[in-house]
Amino acid sequence: MPMMTGKAPIRRTLKYLEKGPLVLKEDLRVMLINWNTSQKASKGVGDFVFWHVPQIKYKNPDVEIMTFKNFTPSPWIQFINAHGDRITVDAYNQSKDDIMKHLVETFSDNAISESFQQEMHTKDSTKFGTPQDRRCMCVIPGQVPCPAFTLLPKELRGRVTPRSNPVKEDQ
Repeated sequence: MPMMTGKAPIRRTLKYLEKGPLVLKEDLRVMLINWNTSQKASKGVGDFVFWHVPQIKYKNPDVEIMTFKNFTPSPWIQFINAHGDRITVDAYNQSKDDIMKHLVETFSDNAISESFQQEMHTKDSTKFGTPQDRRCMCVIPGQVPCPAFTLLPKELRGRVTPRSNPVKEDQ
């Protein structure tokens, strides 16, 4: 492999491009990015464009990405979906990693489905047992104490049946 030249040539390697965490939802069509080159509050967006936009382009070939420099006073990232709705993300004074984390949490297709499936699998309150959060039904407040640690009342043991006392009515 010949020597790679240019500014940060690692950005053009296949290994780096495949590491991008952001796979956008299918209905997102356009990504607009605006920042100011002379503003300190826009430095995070500039770094985001430099480091993360090549990964986003590689992972999302159907999404059109447009960048604007010195177009508006504050930095922002805007997405346009298939219906023409615009979703704007304020990127004022944020680092490139904070921006990427927010975009992955908000617009990532696989992050939503993975987190939803994981939450449904592990956070189901009706399940008990070893792989779940609750080991036993007795962990829930207000339930019968666990027979492994305390004796149950005689009525709940199954050997003794409670005798009903007839209620006397006053006539």
